Amino acid sequence: DKTNNCNEIPSKVKAEVLRVLLIEDQKHAGNITRNALEEFDPPCLITDSPNADDALAKLAGTESTFDIILSELQPTNTQGVDFCKKLTGEWPDHPLVLLVEPGCEDLAVEALAAGADDFLIKDREGNYSRLLSYVLHRAMRQRHDHQGSVQPGKTLENDTDYQALLKSRDS
Repeated sequence: DKTNNCNEIPSKVKAEVLRVLLIEDQKHAGNITRNALEEFDPPCLITDSPNADDALAKLAGTESTFDIILSELQPTNTQGVDFCKKLTGEWPDHPLVLLVEPGCEDLAVEALAAGADDFLIKDREGNYSRLLSYVLHRAMRQRHDHQGSVQPGKTLENDTDYQALLKSRDS
């Protein structure tokens, strides 16, 4: 029964395939994230990118179109807040969700102020992957709400579903 599934996108936002640009240089975290994305409905077409420069080249390519960008956020390399500003400035129609190491929450908040849509804390056990679907779809809904293609109030129902998911997870 998929009537209460947090992995589904509202029909006005739904695509046959969700095209994801995954920017991740850590193999373990990349595998966890990729495995979670492969369980999505709709299915994901994942394009991997190991770093910011490669991601920017893929975004600039005329044949590459993405529905969402999922990027790790690193304070010590080019995938920091300035990278978020560049992404959201040059590709404002692409929702941006960040994967953040524990202890970098302040950096994530800076990135949100710079235009990122949401973030998840990457725990070593990979528990963040259970919320990945919800966070990506919520970012897409919010971006579409902002652009006026989904009627206001549609996310509230899904936020309630999210609260139910968290309660069931803790049980």
